[in-house]
Amino acid sequence: MADSEQANSPELPLEEYRMLVECSNDIATITKPNGEITYVSPSVRRVLGYEPEELIGEIGYDYQHPSDCERTAEAFEALEADPETPQAVETRFRRADGSWCWIEATIRKYPGTDDGQRILVNSRDVTGRKRRDEEMQTLAREYRTLLENVQDAIFLVGVEHSERDVEFRFERLSPSYESTTGLTTEEFKGKTPREVFGEEVGAEVEANYRRCVERCEPITYQEELPMPEGTIAWQTKLAPVGVSGEVSQIIGIARNITELRDHEQQLTEQRDNLDILNQVLRHDIRNELQLVTAYANTIADRVEGDDLTYVETIQESAERAVKLTETARDMSEVMLTDTSNLREVDLQIVLNRVLRDVRSTHSDVIITEEGSVPSDTVLANDMLDSVFHNLLTNAVHHNDQDVPEVSVTASEREDSIVVRVADNGPGVPDSQKETVFGKGERGLDSPGTGLGLYLVESLVDIYGGDVWIEDNEPHGAIFVVELRKVQ
Repeated sequence: MADSEQANSPELPLEEYRMLVECSNDIATITKPNGEITYVSPSVRRVLGYEPEELIGEIGYDYQHPSDCERTAEAFEALEADPETPQAVETRFRRADGSWCWIEATIRKYPGTDDGQRILVNSRDVTGRKRRDEEMQTLAREYRTLLENVQDAIFLVGVEHSERDVEFRFERLSPSYESTTGLTTEEFKGKTPREVFGEEVGAEVEANYRRCVERCEPITYQEELPMPEGTIAWQTKLAPVGVSGEVSQIIGIARNITELRDHEQQLTEQRDNLDILNQVLRHDIRNELQLVTAYANTIADRVEGDDLTYVETIQESAERAVKLTETARDMSEVMLTDTSNLREVDLQIVLNRVLRDVRSTHSDVIITEEGSVPSDTVLANDMLDSVFHNLLTNAVHHNDQDVPEVSVTASEREDSIVVRVADNGPGVPDSQKETVFGKGERGLDSPGTGLGLYLVESLVDIYGGDVWIEDNEPHGAIFVVELRKVQ
């Protein structure tokens, strides 16, 4: 029976065995217990650059990195103590060109011998693998450093796929996550979102995780999660980590935006309140003042002497109050202005409309328009009228000449249009050319001319433009407004 099995066992011709040894990427080496090389396969040429004959009779330890010799010697000693158990060792071996490569070697007794004087070493070059391992270890160290020091909260979620569904389990929390939430990795690890946050919130969390897995791409969203320290609002970004086309892990980066959210809610409430105030100024108070003016006008026709003086004072005060509500209304409009709602505005139409309105209410003032207004549009909104209406009325009201004169000119630059409103009044001292707009001391007690010019500066700033004052010759001031053109 044994003869039959031996006869049927496959055997390779000697030449084929030789070819296998020569073509193998592994190096087969036979040594004595002291490390003396008695045989080395031809593949040593390809792997290490030596001719086999160069190494015969050499001591293998002499070609190893000094730091690795002890580890290799221990492997030989272990084999001597237990000849039936192969030993594995990784060592650096010097190539023929003097460079070092990592060798993974398996050491065993030579088959068919019992004297222990012949040892078979099969080794292969693992330099590439070692380099990749070192790179991964470096990345792991950098990752740990990032995880432990980044301010944003980081969490890792394992993704387990089954035939029916995908299951998510928390793996790790960064120190910043733990300090922000009061939770620890030990409390989270191995648990599903439903186990951590409860059924309802956990289902919402899992829905976002599932969306990330299905899209196989990063997603960003906002969420609110109950924590021991209270509910926290997060801006969360999930990034999938895939192996062989299948997501196996999710890396989450979450930023605590609770204070920002509360601040935004407060701003929204303030905007709503300001909008209500604007409506009151626009309608209720203005209507009441107009009613006072109407009654005063009626009484003025029926009284004389001191009584007429009192009525005229009422009329003047009511008129000033109306103008004040108009300015306050405009200021509330400025505060409610959203810069994303700016649009193209025809500057020529705006200036013509404002000049016509101011001329109709100030017939005793000479108002001229020098040259033509460029036909380009500027970036602004419906409040642009208020800019030039305030500048023109300011030039009229603060003019000390018997015949006030105001001129308006417009010129074009490469990216902007510049409008100049010049008057023949007393001018503005250099020390007040900035404070006149109420910068630093805003409100009715401003050292400037009141809220009108502050409104001008605020609107022009919203439009991304600029406003300043120059001296007019021989006297007076020039208020200059530069507005961005719409390309």
